[in-house]
Amino acid sequence: MKMLYTVDIQRCFYDPERGTLYVRNAEKRLPNIFKLNERFRTSRQLEVGSADAHLETSPEFTINGGPFNFHCIYGTDDAQRPAVMDFYRKRKEIGYWEKINDVEDYFKDDIGDNGKVNTYTYIFLKDALDVSTNANFEPVIKYLINVNTITEVYIVGFATDYCIKCAAEAFIGIQKKYNLPLSLYIVIDAIEGIDKKASDACLKQLTSSGIKLITTQEVLTRLT
Repeated sequence: MKMLYTVDIQRCFYDPERGTLYVRNAEKRLPNIFKLNERFRTSRQLEVGSADAHLETSPEFTINGGPFNFHCIYGTDDAQRPAVMDFYRKRKEIGYWEKINDVEDYFKDDIGDNGKVNTYTYIFLKDALDVSTNANFEPVIKYLINVNTITEVYIVGFATDYCIKCAAEAFIGIQKKYNLPLSLYIVIDAIEGIDKKASDACLKQLTSSGIKLITTQEVLTRLT
């Protein structure tokens, strides 16, 4: 089975008129992201992802000494994913404020007749750039990879030089820590960065660490 991992597909980053931390040209990547979302659903592959879910007290905000203005306040329109992505396969959010003590028990009602866990799109909420700051990320990802026999992970979303980089590094860390037979990909035409030079440097660093670059069409071909 394959996993699509979506990073911060939220109005904040892709909406040029209403997004509070708009990433230039991010909206142009949405059609490819939607194609992948649809194909992964119809082919019964797994979709997981992460999303900013800040409170006003977040250390990311300038008012609290951080580098960013207010954005992606949990529950606001700014923090929402496109409705089409969660219309047919519902979203289950995994918060950072509570540790899951028994991962197998948490997912027991999500196991299908085929023994796989792909009933929902599972979204890790985060209060920082790095999704692994959500203490549930590592144990849940490890469980989902093992129970679903995931062999390939495809990463899409925003922004290349920030949260994409952190997510890819988190997957590399899990892959190495547990010696998982996992191929990791970044879908090059389904991501967008803030700074081109920094984004290119990130991709160079990640590919030197074993990440492979692939196009949307190449991924879709693999799912036919």
